[in-house]
Amino acid sequence: MTQVTFQWTDERQIAIYIQLERGWDWDALYIAQTKVNQVISQQPHTVDLIYDMTLTPILPRGYFSHIKRIHSAYPKNCGMVLVVGCNRVVMQMLRGLMVSYWDMAQQFAFCDTPKEAYDLVGP
Repeated sequence: MTQVTFQWTDERQIAIYIQLERGWDWDALYIAQTKVNQVISQQPHTVDLIYDMTLTPILPRGYFSHIKRIHSAYPKNCGMVLVVGCNRVVMQMLRGLMVSYWDMAQQFAFCDTPKEAYDLVGP
């Protein structure tokens, strides 16, 4: 199974950085996301998510239903969902999803680099 790793962006614990390694699959993301959701739920404040997809050339099969399922399981205190480093193909796939799920689209933003995402979650 290919790795999906995560860590706090800093000691304030206001954002979690999630790295999707080349060749990740839905099972690996579900395992990591379950742990991330548990960590977020333990916080009294809003927590933003930063998904680094720099190493993802294309989304695995079934991305519409999988992403919707992952999004619906986010804890109530989950804030912005920032997606970093998408190539043109992945960006088009995700934008197509956002057109279909407007409620989800309002929570998502795209960034070119992790630094740009970090700047959005706070100084």
